[in-house]
Amino acid sequence: MKRAIFNYPKQFTTLPDYTAHAGQVVTIVRPLRSDGPDFEYDYEGELMYLIRADDGWEGHAFDSELDEEGAYQRALEELHGDDPEWAETQRIQAGDKQ
Repeated sequence: MKRAIFNYPKQFTTLPDYTAHAGQVVTIVRPLRSDGPDFEYDYEGELMYLIRADDGWEGHAFDSELDEEGAYQRALEELHGDDPEWAETQRIQAGDKQ
C-alpha cells in the first residue's frame, strides 16, 4: 500500500483525531466511493481516500491533504542537486561526513 504524509490543515480544529495525526505518515488504504447506493462522500471535484495511521486510527483525506512520502526532499534535490555546497550540507545534516 502507498504511504503519504497527512497534511491536515492547522486551521481545522473541529476534528481532534485528525489534528492529532496531522503531519504523520499514513497508509492510503483505498479510494472512497463517491457514487452508487453505498457512496461514502459527495464528490466535489477532488478524490478522497481512506487512510490509516500507524497507531491504527482511520480517517478520510482529500487528495490535496496527502503528500507522497519523501516528495519534499526529492523536490529539494531536483532544485539544488547540482550545488556541491547544498549536497555537503545535506550529508552533514544526515550525519554522513564522508
